[in-house]
Amino acid sequence: MGYSEFFFFLELGWNHIVNVNALDHILFILTLCVLIENEKLTRYIWITLSFAIGHTISMAAGRFFSYSTEIVEFLIPTTIILSAVVSLFKRSQPDFNKYHLFLIMIFGLIHGLGFSNAFEMMQPSDTNGFAASAGFTIGLELAQIAILGTFLLLAKLSVKYEIISYRLWQLAITLISAFGGIYLSFSRWPF
Repeated sequence: MGYSEFFFFLELGWNHIVNVNALDHILFILTLCVLIENEKLTRYIWITLSFAIGHTISMAAGRFFSYSTEIVEFLIPTTIILSAVVSLFKRSQPDFNKYHLFLIMIFGLIHGLGFSNAFEMMQPSDTNGFAASAGFTIGLELAQIAILGTFLLLAKLSVKYEIISYRLWQLAITLISAFGGIYLSFSRWPF
């Protein structure tokens, strides 16, 4: 695979997240923001990497079995709502553990299925599937880190300059994400 093809998929992965039409991903990433209170940088990376791994696995595996895209599109905002609920409960349980990462990876599997068919159609027949997935995943990961980093920086600055308390910021982000997930769930209701 040439550099231009790699960068095409890298840009595609970036645009998949950093896009006005990617509200579901952005809301989901915002719920992850709330999980990173005073966490080490390594955990910040593990959180986004867990999602990217799940996303990539289901994108690659999605071509080998059939599934209802309507159900998957409904499940995506459901993951936002569930992630917001986990974020609310995490406030009383400050320890971040491997179960959170596993849950985030499961949510990544669901999100990846939502893009699997479109990704498959975008690949030319002579494209190396693994290399295309790698470029896409790197773009996806960089976009997630950029969004999480931006929101965490805004949170830190807002708290430092006493614009808003961290707890209020967490609650606001969680509620915005939850209500956005509820809205998307109703708009994608498959039944």
